[in-house]
Amino acid sequence: MVRDISALGTCISTPYYIFASEFALSFDEHFETFTCRLMWRKETLCGVCFLLRRSSPKLANDVVRLDHQ
Repeated sequence: MVRDISALGTCISTPYYIFASEFALSFDEHFETFTCRLMWRKETLCGVCFLLRRSSPKLANDVVRLDHQ
C-alpha cells in the first residue's frame, strides 16, 4: 500500500519485510515499472527513492557507419 508518493520516491507499507536493497515497483500491473532503492525501513513500512536508469553507452565496435554509395 502506498502511504505517500512524490517525484523522487515513495513510502510503502507491505505485508512482509523487504530484504532487497533495490527492486522494481509497479503501480499499474507491470505496464510501467520503477527501479527503487531502499532508503529506510521500520518493520513493514519503508521509504524508497526512484532510480533513473540510463541506457549503457555503445561500445566503439558498435558505431554505425553511414557509407555513401
